[in-house]
Amino acid sequence: MVGDGFLFDMLRTFVRARHPLLRFAEPFTGKLDSYQFNGSKITVTDAGQRVLAGKADHVALNGINRWIGGVHLLGHRVRWRWDERLHRIVSAR
Repeated sequence: MVGDGFLFDMLRTFVRARHPLLRFAEPFTGKLDSYQFNGSKITVTDAGQRVLAGKADHVALNGINRWIGGVHLLGHRVRWRWDERLHRIVSAR
């Protein structure tokens, strides 16, 4: 489960990315870091559609630099991924 704060932080990241996965469906004039973002309407970009289809990778496109659960994720490659079929973490090599 993802809390509201973490979810909105992820959505902001997808909007701000060099290759955005999301964009505003309506003009947004507020500040991205404010609560105003929480009520905005967003839509998936072409890059986001490719990521959803498994044809592109958000980290490869945009890189990552964040701490999650005591793990520092950094760069444009990931050494492991969650495997939906196996329900476990697997090597991305």
